Amino acid sequence: WKMSRPVRMMHCSLLVYFIALVSSRTVYIGSLQTGIWVYSQNDDGTLNYVSNPVSTSSGFLAIHRSNLYATGDNDTYVAYKIQDRGQLNRLNSLPGHDGKECWTTYVSVHPSGKYIFGANYLDGSFVSFSLNDDGSLIKNIYTDIPGVGSHGDKTDQHRQDGPHAHMMVTSPDPNYIIGCDLGADRVWIWAFDPVNGNFSLNESMAFHTPLGSGPRHIVFHPNARWAYLIDEIACTILVLEWNNHQFDMIQLISTLQSDQQGNPDISAAEIRIHPTGNFLYVTNRNGPSNNIGAFSIDSNSGKINPINWWWSGAVSPRGMNIDPSGRFLYVANEQADGNNNNLFAFSLDASSGELSQIGSYSTGGSGSDVEFGQ
Repeated sequence: WKMSRPVRMMHCSLLVYFIALVSSRTVYIGSLQTGIWVYSQNDDGTLNYVSNPVSTSSGFLAIHRSNLYATGDNDTYVAYKIQDRGQLNRLNSLPGHDGKECWTTYVSVHPSGKYIFGANYLDGSFVSFSLNDDGSLIKNIYTDIPGVGSHGDKTDQHRQDGPHAHMMVTSPDPNYIIGCDLGADRVWIWAFDPVNGNFSLNESMAFHTPLGSGPRHIVFHPNARWAYLIDEIACTILVLEWNNHQFDMIQLISTLQSDQQGNPDISAAEIRIHPTGNFLYVTNRNGPSNNIGAFSIDSNSGKINPINWWWSGAVSPRGMNIDPSGRFLYVANEQADGNNNNLFAFSLDASSGELSQIGSYSTGGSGSDVEFGQ
C-alpha cells in the first residue's frame, strides 16, 4: 500500500507539529534558595536556559492551565500568571497557616481549578485555599492538623517527634483528597465537596504505614486502581490498592540496592510514574546513595520489580519528574557537581525503562521540584 501525496503531506505536517509541540514545552525548576528557573525543552530532551523570573525561595510548584503556584518564602503560598516564554507575573500570596511559622512544603491544584491544597511540614498542618477565576488566591478555607508524632524515627534526625505534613493531593476521584503525614506515619483521606469546598476527615479511613516509615509522596497508576507511596525514613515503596476510597497494602519493597538497605544516612525523596503506567521512578539522597531507581510495574497485580539505579549527577536528588511525552526524565539535586550543575536530563527508553544522561544544567543549587508547562 502506498500513501497518496495528500496523505503523505498530512502525515508530515502532523509529525512536524508534534516535534514543534515537544520542543516548545517549558520546564520549571523550583529551588529552596534561588527561586524559579525556566528552561525550554528541545525535541531531543536537552534544555535551553530562558530565565530566573523568581529569585526568592520556591520549593515546590504546581501548574494548572495558565497559572503556576509555589510554596513561597516567609511561609506563604504564591500565585502567578504564566506569560509568554514561561515568564511569570505574580498575582498574590497568602500565609500558609495564619502567619505562623509552618514551612510550606507542597502545593497541588484541584482538577476543577477552584482550589489549591498545601502541606506545611513544621506544624503538620494541611490547608486549602479558594481561587478566583484569574487563578489568584482568595482565602484560606481549611486548616487541619490531624496527626501526632509516631516517634518511630530511630535516626538522629528525630523526624517523627511531631506531625509533619508533606503532601496533599487529589485522588483519582476528585471528591477525595489524600494527605501524607511523614511525622505521624499516616496517609489521611478526606471526603471533599468541590462545589462548596467542604472537607470531612474520617480518621478510621486513614492508612497506617509501618512504624518509622515516614510517608512522603504518593502517585496513582493511570488505571486508578493502584497507588505507590514512598517513605522517606525507611526508604521503602508501599504498593497500595485504592478500593472504595481506602488503601490496602499489597507490597512493600526497598527503594535501594541491597548493599545500601538499612543505611540511616539515606533518605528517599521523590516518586513519579511513567505516563504508560509501565514504570515507576524514585530518588534516594545523601549517604552513599544519590541516585534514581527504576521499577517495572506488573500490569496484572500492580506489584513492582527493580530494573536499575543511576547516579543523579550530583548530591541530594530532591526533585524529579517525567515529561508528558514519557521520553525524558529530569532530576533536580540540592547540591551541584564540580561544574556548578545540579539539574540533569535523561533520555528514557519507554520499552525497557532504562535511563541515559543527556545534559546537565544549573539552578544555582538547592533544586527541589521539576514541573512542565505548555
